[in-house]
Amino acid sequence: DGKNMDLVGTNKYSQTYQCTKAGEYHFRFIGIGWKGEMCPEQSSYDLTQASPSYTVSWTDLPGKEKNYFSVNMESGKTYTFTFDDSDSKNRTVACTV
Repeated sequence: DGKNMDLVGTNKYSQTYQCTKAGEYHFRFIGIGWKGEMCPEQSSYDLTQASPSYTVSWTDLPGKEKNYFSVNMESGKTYTFTFDDSDSKNRTVACTV
């Protein structure tokens, strides 16, 4: 939705989204000054059906340019996305409903 995540702790960020139209949403995210976007290591990663993604990668790495996170959203529900960047070797992205 083009909004910035809020800082909620040391190198931890969060954003809440109220779904108004049901569907499967795909996303990656960027940071100020980053060369690439953050994405999962594999081609797609459903955050509502799995544990937090523990292998977050960069889209500018070979073979990662089309990777994305996905969330199957239901209209009227609220989704909170979190990105934990406190350990550069174990970055996580999660979604709670």
